[in-house]
This record gives sequence, C-alpha cells and structure tokens, in this order.
Amino acid sequence: MATNATTVLNTITETQEKVLDAVLNIEAPVVDYVRKAADYVEPNLPEFPTKDLTEDVPTLRQFVDNQFAFAAKVLDSQHKFVIELLDATKPVAEKVAIQKPATGVKKVTRAAPRKRVAKAA
Repeated sequence: MATNATTVLNTITETQEKVLDAVLNIEAPVVDYVRKAADYVEPNLPEFPTKDLTEDVPTLRQFVDNQFAFAAKVLDSQHKFVIELLDATKPVAEKVAIQKPATGVKKVTRAAPRKRVAKAA
C-alpha cells in the first residue's frame, strides 16, 4: 500500500514540477516582449506633471514585494494550521485507518531563483 502512496505523491510532484517549468518558460518571452514595447514607447512619452504626486506613495515594486511577502506569511500560517489540525485529529485517524508515511517520495523543493532577462539592446 505504501508503494501506491509513493507512486501517487511522486506523480503529483512530477506534474507540479512540469506545470511550474511551463509557467517559467512562458514568463521569459513575455517579459522580453513587454520590455521591447516599453523601450519602443518610452522615447515618445512626454514628461508628465503628475510625476511628483507619487513621491509619497510606495513604488509599484515595493507594493508588489509587500503583497507577496504577506501572501507567503498567510500560506505559511495556513500550512501550520493544517498540520496542527492533523496532529489534533491523529488519535481518531489512527483508529480509523493505518497511516504510514510513503517511502521513496520525491522531495518538493523551492523553485530556483529566476534568472534576470538581459535588457534588449
């Protein structure tokens, strides 16, 4: 039975890795095309008088970094919560079903840091 659990978890992990790889492979060309469009448009834009109005607000980068940091905290908190629920229900779960950890399961790792796309010349 542990072999089936291992197979299922490994299949899930492999599928997750393929999906993430596909997303990462799509992102680089999108960033490249957006950079090319911005490089094309930027020389034709005038200076806007509203530019100084934004000096008292966070940059878009700061805002995005803040939101992703918050999302990571929420996800970590929810992971801890679910683990605590599993621990709390363990005595009941052990009476209902035998739960043995699957062996030989591929370890899920964090995604490698993204490579910066070189600025188009």
